[in-house]
Amino acid sequence: MGEWCGLSHWYNGVSMEVCVTAPKVKPAQWSSSRLHFQIGNGFLQVGLTVNPMLYEDKQPRTFVYTNSGGRSCFNNYCDAGMIVIRHDYPLGMALPASIRGAETSNYAKFNVYKELKYGWWLQYGVNPLVIGLWPEHRFQQSYGNYIEWGGEVSSASLPSPQMGYRYFPIQEMSHDANIERIAVLDVKDNIDRNVDYLEDFLDDPRGYQVIDTQDPRHSGGHIIFYGGPGNI
Repeated sequence: MGEWCGLSHWYNGVSMEVCVTAPKVKPAQWSSSRLHFQIGNGFLQVGLTVNPMLYEDKQPRTFVYTNSGGRSCFNNYCDAGMIVIRHDYPLGMALPASIRGAETSNYAKFNVYKELKYGWWLQYGVNPLVIGLWPEHRFQQSYGNYIEWGGEVSSASLPSPQMGYRYFPIQEMSHDANIERIAVLDVKDNIDRNVDYLEDFLDDPRGYQVIDTQDPRHSGGHIIFYGGPGNI
């Protein structure tokens, strides 16, 4: 279950900066803020999650989820997972959650991009560092064909968990979970920060909402506001 903004085309990369939040979840649930990058019949997901089953706590932590060749797993927990390059930036790092209403928020930046002969690289941080790699041969095609940015939850047959700050978005940076500075890299390696062809998706507006708007601070581009109390 989730809410996101998505688009279909051919891509060599994708990026985002995501506000760090700590939604409340029950032990068998999780709540994530992520980008989803489809590569043929496989995909990568990169972002932040509160997932007690995975990390045995309720802190917001970085994560990667990989689906390729009929296999799937979190982080580098199976042969299909990401190959870790920087062990000083481990997957599953706990990050300080932002405080709703504060003047400043904490953000995490993720970039995924393709390099010929190698595959798909993951960069992390405002001053991006390469921390992982997916070899190209793991996927059936050499380009991405669909992208999403937004929130996703798993309810485990219980009332669904919170997303973001647990409130419906009101288009206020200090009060909403948000994803900003989204960008895509086309197959000619041109960067598109405007991304004018997004579509909004909602599984159930009773529990969550998403608002995509232009970002006046960064000369265009998008801010994706999202979140909600769940309980559906």
